[in-house]
Amino acid sequence: MMDGVALAQERAPLPRARWEPGSKPDPYCSDNRRVSHKSFNTLVAEYAIEQLVPQLSTQGLPMPASLQVAMQLETVGLDQQPLTTPVEQLNYLAKLHNAKVTLDYNKLARHQWLPEYNPMLLGYFNPAKRRLLAAMLDSLCYDFQHLFRPISLIAGVSEITHWGRMPTGELMLANLQRISLGNPALDLAGTFVHLPTVDNCYQMAQAYLQINSQFKRNINQLTVDILAAAVWLKVDKCRLVCLGLDEFSVTEENFYFEQVSQWLVALMNK
Repeated sequence: MMDGVALAQERAPLPRARWEPGSKPDPYCSDNRRVSHKSFNTLVAEYAIEQLVPQLSTQGLPMPASLQVAMQLETVGLDQQPLTTPVEQLNYLAKLHNAKVTLDYNKLARHQWLPEYNPMLLGYFNPAKRRLLAAMLDSLCYDFQHLFRPISLIAGVSEITHWGRMPTGELMLANLQRISLGNPALDLAGTFVHLPTVDNCYQMAQAYLQINSQFKRNINQLTVDILAAAVWLKVDKCRLVCLGLDEFSVTEENFYFEQVSQWLVALMNK
């Protein structure tokens, strides 16, 4: 039987209408179910637990064994998150990206970057910077659509708040609601705990390629893919906030208003 990644690669891209504002909500997009104030895609998480977790656990990839556990882990505060190291995360992600599973592509989360999403990030910037950065975001959006091609199984987001520990101490991916197919760069960008520079992305690409020899990608291409993915994560966060499916703390809102815009300007001037 053909595995799910290969099968998805043979299919045509999702029609643009699936992503247009005002179109009928897609139950597998991560913006339809809630836990407290945040979105929780129960359909994707249920599918992952029923079909993917049993397959992945045999490949050394621990994950929550039930929907209840997954939902509880999703609400754990930052101060209760387990300590993890970059090497641990990269080793786990490399295994995930190389995993061989049978899956239904249509039941995974679907990640995308459309020009319509960019104003949701720009709205948090100083008005004087919006016009300057709008063209940059649109260019990245069009130039990096390959990030969303079904290359391999991905977590969809792998920031610090989405990890857990098994009772045995093994690292575990706690967030199952954004599992999808895509470019590993999307996951690698999520491991940064700060706004990455080009050098940070190069070092990340170098470390990942040393760990995952099966991923055949030029280090310079992977570097720019990770950087573009880091920008997309900020756009996607603002998309969820604008839809009322996530929220910013006061600190986060100031962070987007001041530091994210400065970061993008710095990248643009490189």
